[in-house]
Amino acid sequence: MSRPQPVSPKQAIDFLNLVQALKTTKRTGWVRRNIQGPESIADHSYRMGLMAMLVQGTKYDYGKCLKLSLVHDVAESIVGDITPHCGVSDEDKFAQEAAAVKRIKEMLGGSSLAGAEIEELWHEYEEAATPEANLVKDFDKVEMILQALEYEQAQRITLQEFFDSTAGKWRTEIGRSWAEEKTTQAGAMGALVDEALELTFHGEGYLVTVRTTTEQCLAVDIERREDATVWKGTFAAKYIEEITQRTHNYKSFPVFVHMLVTALRQESDSVFVDLLTYSDLELLKSKRAGQQQQQPPPGGGGAGSNSSSSPANNKRYLILTYAAEFDRVHYPLPLQQEDADPQRLRDVIKQLRQQLGSQQKRVSGTAQPGLARRQSDCLPELRAVRDENHMLRQQLCKLNTRLQGGMESDVQQLTAEAQETVKDLRQMRKERDTLLLRAQQAEAALEAERNLQRRELRRKVKEQQDMAAELAAAKDQIRELRLKCRELTQELDLAQRRAKVANLRASYLDRARQVGPRPPGRSAAVTPTGSRGVSPAGSRQPSRGGSPAPARRALQPAGLPQRSRSAGPERPSSTPRFDPTEEQHPRLQPDAKQGSKCRTGAASQGRQCRQQICTLWRQGGQQGADSCGAEH
Repeated sequence: MSRPQPVSPKQAIDFLNLVQALKTTKRTGWVRRNIQGPESIADHSYRMGLMAMLVQGTKYDYGKCLKLSLVHDVAESIVGDITPHCGVSDEDKFAQEAAAVKRIKEMLGGSSLAGAEIEELWHEYEEAATPEANLVKDFDKVEMILQALEYEQAQRITLQEFFDSTAGKWRTEIGRSWAEEKTTQAGAMGALVDEALELTFHGEGYLVTVRTTTEQCLAVDIERREDATVWKGTFAAKYIEEITQRTHNYKSFPVFVHMLVTALRQESDSVFVDLLTYSDLELLKSKRAGQQQQQPPPGGGGAGSNSSSSPANNKRYLILTYAAEFDRVHYPLPLQQEDADPQRLRDVIKQLRQQLGSQQKRVSGTAQPGLARRQSDCLPELRAVRDENHMLRQQLCKLNTRLQGGMESDVQQLTAEAQETVKDLRQMRKERDTLLLRAQQAEAALEAERNLQRRELRRKVKEQQDMAAELAAAKDQIRELRLKCRELTQELDLAQRRAKVANLRASYLDRARQVGPRPPGRSAAVTPTGSRGVSPAGSRQPSRGGSPAPARRALQPAGLPQRSRSAGPERPSSTPRFDPTEEQHPRLQPDAKQGSKCRTGAASQGRQCRQQICTLWRQGGQQGADSCGAEH
């Protein structure tokens, strides 16, 4: 195992240049919501580091929390800030960031303590393997909602989706309590809300006033401009949170107030308001229940309808709608119509009279001369206008009658077309379901076929590997057999050469036997070169007084070393020696001339044999020559 090494200066500067991207890369969530001057990844990690220092004295190791806060987003210096809206799955995000952390470790030296600690801390945070990692994950969410509230207050926008993403996901008590405290402070800040805005609902103008009090209450007043009718409602914080809880999309009181004010100001597309009557609500409920109603119930037709005097129709409902990414939630606020106050009516009448008197004084103060003349001149024109107006009204009545008749036929035609469209839609849905089922079956069959092909491919690959192994073994066997065959061939050649030498030797011995011993009185010997020698006395016949010394024929091949008599005792030869005292066979005692011819022929044949033996010795090697010499 290699010893841990410190980080070199070059490695340190390269790493710091890389993480500089954390200071310049803006957080994707704020960029997607068009936040002005969004924070960077380094800004986010810095405040998380300060959070980690505040847990001193608790059961958590604040030193590890501080390190985890600094390291938890270090991979984003390479891959960037990936959010669920980027279209990247959690598995791919983890794989990309893990590869980036590994690259950072290699940049710091594969065996450095700093690189190993950064990789270990990052995996500890991602896997939430320790209590400190869970606490830092809560810090990540707390810092996000802190920043979201700051952006909402500074830029007057709604960032509700960031708060919703943390609901029910707190891992530690510290994280949950910090988030609740921030929400409470935001609610205290919301107590100062006092907004009065002019809005239009269903073609009528209204004055909408929203106020919050220190007692955590929301007061909503709506006044219709046309007749000064007022609807009011006061809602406690507990009531607001209960109605949001019933919609399965809980909102705290400060958040709800902020959403309402944002919707009244029309500053966000995700929240908006509408004013409905009781009949409008019933119609909306029936439509949601799938009931087709040809005409709206009495009193319906928008917030301005007030044809019924029942208490239900005297109510108005301010509907706050929150449009999430895949959902739409409605929060209704019921408002009761305020009874007419006599004193208030007297004040209004007095004010109107004052305005009327001031207008009359202005009219009376204008030039009076010629007013009567102008009135008399305008009387004919007035009559003509009245007649024209009467005629236009008649034409309008006729047109209305025609339009009503035509509209009824159009409505019937449209109803029939709608019914046909509904039938076609149902048929298309059935076909779609059938096609989806077939597609699923086809996908299942395709997957089964793919699995079968994969198994067959694995089997073929295994067979190929087995055959390759067998082929390699066969090649090894062939190689061994070739070596053995070569050895056997060499041994066969050597044996053939030895057999040739043995045959030549046997032939030579047979010829020597046929030649027989030389005549008595001759002491000539055959030299290795094949010439005849003379006896030491210099005569062909030995002296009578001397003992005859038998002469041995030298049969040693040319080129072979002569055997020394002192090398050891002579081996017994299978060829019988010539003894002059023995009685010779008559056929072996020719005359001198015939004996000379025989000896000359034998010498010639001996020379030929020696030449053949020497040639074979050169071809067969030293071993064949030694064998040949030993046999001779």
